[in-house]
Amino acid sequence: MAEDVVQTISLIDWILTMALVAAVWRMYDTIQPQSHVPGEAEPPGAVSGPRDAKSGPVQRKLQRVRDAGGFGSIEDFVRGARYAYEAVVTAYGAGETASLAGMLAPDVHEAFDEAIAGRAARGETLTMIFIGLVSATPVDAGMEEGRCWISVRFIAQRVSATTDRDGNVIDGHPRRVDEVAETWAFARALGSRDPNWVLVATGEEA
Repeated sequence: MAEDVVQTISLIDWILTMALVAAVWRMYDTIQPQSHVPGEAEPPGAVSGPRDAKSGPVQRKLQRVRDAGGFGSIEDFVRGARYAYEAVVTAYGAGETASLAGMLAPDVHEAFDEAIAGRAARGETLTMIFIGLVSATPVDAGMEEGRCWISVRFIAQRVSATTDRDGNVIDGHPRRVDEVAETWAFARALGSRDPNWVLVATGEEA
């Protein structure tokens, strides 16, 4: 699992605070009435490629999850998911995930920490300029075992390069803008008073 996560998240690194994320997501979720990693198990129905969130089946799934979960609009959820994406990749790139404890499922948190430790042990350095998020689109949703989940496909642009201990570029390019597509799954307990969502899976498209 650690190798898969290294492949998935070693390309992402930029700046936003976790405090802002938690506050914004909580605000979005309460202002109205109430990825898999390659080789890992997906939440039921999670996707590895794009789908149209405006199509009938996906929209109906999202509506059922919204009704059962007792939160605001899907648009508000997506705004929070965008902030969460920024916060998670920032913390990973900085090599510090302690502040993400409330946003990551335990196995995801462990995998991120293992990937960070592996990078440090190899003497690798990740340098990145984040250009911005092109889109964040819900692509699937469902309910299982007392929780609901929503998968979101993110498309982001960035310039990134990983160098070894001698300064040689071993991944990416320091002067090339790349577009990265990833599908992340967020979950929360049905009926929970905690409005925050937890990242339960990540996956980068080939």
